[in-house]
Amino acid sequence: GFTDKNGNKTTYVVAFQAKRQKPDHNYRFPKGPKAAERWVKEYFEGVQAHEQAKADYKARQEAEADQVEVGGIYYTSWGYDQTNVDFYQVVERTAKMVKYIALGKSVYDTKCPTALPTFDTCVADPMIKGKEIYTAKINGNGWRVSSFEYAMPWDGKPKHQTAWGFGH
Repeated sequence: GFTDKNGNKTTYVVAFQAKRQKPDHNYRFPKGPKAAERWVKEYFEGVQAHEQAKADYKARQEAEADQVEVGGIYYTSWGYDQTNVDFYQVVERTAKMVKYIALGKSVYDTKCPTALPTFDTCVADPMIKGKEIYTAKINGNGWRVSSFEYAMPWDGKPKHQTAWGFGH
């Protein structure tokens, strides 16, 4: 602690994390060292909890990545003011990367007796395959197709997209 010009004892704490050059925190505790010790204890507990949460998240991501299998069908649902659904199939994978192709889809009009249908039902059509092979980094149980599309495992259930004429 330090004594200021009025003779009051003040405790200062400067906290750095890892190899940072600038401090994360720079605090003055005029109530004395006990308040500073309490803050330091809570700060380190928070840092440890954050590091543990990061490790848990990474372990979950790696466990989910193991579920990405060759032959698996994935889908994306995306769009602004409309919903588009696209399907993909894994053709090859390594520990951290996936190679995939686009699949076609079968689209069915949703019949609605009282009004025009505003959405269509679609399912993957593995008989229609794209020729181009794309590569992406596995992230969790899927991968990022583009800045606005994330491929997720398809459960085999029909997906809904905006109907033709309502945005397509």
